[in-house]
Order: sequence, then C-alpha cells, then structure tokens
Amino acid sequence: MYYGGSMPAVPAVTNSPDLNAAVDSFNTHGTAFGEHRYQLMVAATANMLISTEAIREAVSTLEERVAHL
Repeated sequence: MYYGGSMPAVPAVTNSPDLNAAVDSFNTHGTAFGEHRYQLMVAATANMLISTEAIREAVSTLEERVAHL
C-alpha cells in the first residue's frame, strides 16, 4: 500500500506525505526494500536461468542429432 492512501505514487497524485510525517512513521525495524519482493525477484531470475540452460541443452542435443544424421 502506498503512503497516503490507495492511489499509486505518480507525479499527478497530490496526497504526497509531509517529509516529517514520513520520517516519523518509517519503521526502522522493518526492511527498507521489501525482502518479499527481493525473494520473488531472485526466484524469477533463477527460473529464467534454469529455463535458459534447459533450452541450451535441448538445442545442443538437437545439433548432435543433426550432425549424426
């Protein structure tokens, strides 16, 4: 959820917080960048690497079969 309401944080939105209010409400015991989002990004990157390697192996096997023919 964005600070100040349910509207997205875009330049046209006028419900931006006062700097002092934002500093006072910042949770210093939490994560600044959202660990859950970071873990999702790492998982997505790992899946892309795995799928790329699987495609590489499939292409390599196909090349070997064509060369053998």
